[in-house]
Amino acid sequence: MIPFGFDAIPLAFHGDLFPAPGASVSELLVFMLPPQEQVVSNILKSFPSGFVSVDPPITMNMSSLRQIQSLPIPSQPNIDALQRFLSDPKANVRNAIYYAHLPNGHSARSIPFPHWVVAYWWLIAQLRHYALVPWLQAESWISQVHPSIRASDLCTSVDKIYSNLHNLPWTGKMHAFCDSEPIIHFSRYLSSEWLGMTHIHQQLDLLRHRLSHGSHPFAFEILPNHFFQKIINIYNHQSEQYTANHRPTHHIWSVGEQLTDPAFRHSKLGGILNIDANHWITVVIDIAQSTIFCGDSLGTGHDCIPPAIDWWVNIHVGQHFTHLPLPIGQQGDGISCSLFAVNALAHFSSLNMHFCPRGMSMQSIFAGSMKPLALSWIL
Repeated sequence: MIPFGFDAIPLAFHGDLFPAPGASVSELLVFMLPPQEQVVSNILKSFPSGFVSVDPPITMNMSSLRQIQSLPIPSQPNIDALQRFLSDPKANVRNAIYYAHLPNGHSARSIPFPHWVVAYWWLIAQLRHYALVPWLQAESWISQVHPSIRASDLCTSVDKIYSNLHNLPWTGKMHAFCDSEPIIHFSRYLSSEWLGMTHIHQQLDLLRHRLSHGSHPFAFEILPNHFFQKIINIYNHQSEQYTANHRPTHHIWSVGEQLTDPAFRHSKLGGILNIDANHWITVVIDIAQSTIFCGDSLGTGHDCIPPAIDWWVNIHVGQHFTHLPLPIGQQGDGISCSLFAVNALAHFSSLNMHFCPRGMSMQSIFAGSMKPLALSWIL
């Protein structure tokens, strides 16, 4: 039975075989990692034992380390099958491992390597799939769009992104956000996949952070994404149980009570709401003006405020609020509604503050433009 994972590989080789955890994305992209074959080798389908050798393994030195860094590793199905074979206590493991997936006649095919090369293959496959490929795709994306925007005001943002690749660690967790996500998720900002829930949370966290450091930190409260959705769920399924003593909805009730609290009479509550499971809109409740604003980037021209929000306001205030449209850009595609919704909320809450200020510290929070290119970055 063969152990797998970093512990299976001699510690003395870690620095040569793997990028350091504190290395930057740029350093990861130039680190020497072996390619991975995409075709499942027939030898492993029927004869996984073809990878094991009765010969003693070679003694690893710098030359042999560089060799395994350059040789292609097996495809993922091959690695998984070989792992299962070697993890079986009844398997005849023998002494060493061959690179049996290499073409016949390849000079390295008959070299007996230590058992831990299988752990190395598995770790490299994970590293390539979960870290290297996403960052390579991000770099490719920005490289493709960069020449087309050199004459625009986004050029500076692109240059900053390239600069940040030299500072952003390639692995670890994000900090300063409500959701602690892997850093690799930042790579999705440089793609057409960046409009996901994680990114919406991050943009609202950034906005909440900026408003909390303004001259009137409590004048505008940014509600979490689930807040308005929770109101709709209560309205549809728990309206009769919605009271001050109903524990499952206590938080929603306590926020509703702010609507009549004199201390909050000049406050606004704002957030974004997903409707029909595929579209984001912006909702702002202005307590002083007894008004609910709603912004819909589809520009449908009708009142987009869900009845549940009117019901919730009326429960706590005892009156219906006026409905008014909230200024919002009009999307020209079917995917960017969340971008427009967050941007509209940001501009409504801070009329004299750009949503993505530039020039912030690398150690704090930095963001690019919120124009069609999704170049926002947070460190």
